[in-house]
Amino acid sequence: MQNANFSQIDGVIPKEVIAPSLVSEIQNFLDHAVKKKMSIIPAGNGSKLSIGNPPGQIDFLLTMKKFDKVIEYIPDDLTITVGSRMLLKDVQEILADNNQLLP
Repeated sequence: MQNANFSQIDGVIPKEVIAPSLVSEIQNFLDHAVKKKMSIIPAGNGSKLSIGNPPGQIDFLLTMKKFDKVIEYIPDDLTITVGSRMLLKDVQEILADNNQLLP
């Protein structure tokens, strides 16, 4: 998989790239940006940023690069909660330690 290049999307350069660490930071940022009517592009791994129409402008690119970890895993309950940027192959590796899988 190729690494995402967040410096531009379809030739449009974001004014700023935001990389929050906490959900509360995302909430605060979005509250501010919506009030100011700013354009926001969310990005997980960045592998599909070129799909769709090119953006007219990008005030902020909101990267979820720090949301790539397990939040909670309870093998006996067959439940796992992961960050939005965690790769499926990484989830499968963790589940495999307990003979579990995500179909």
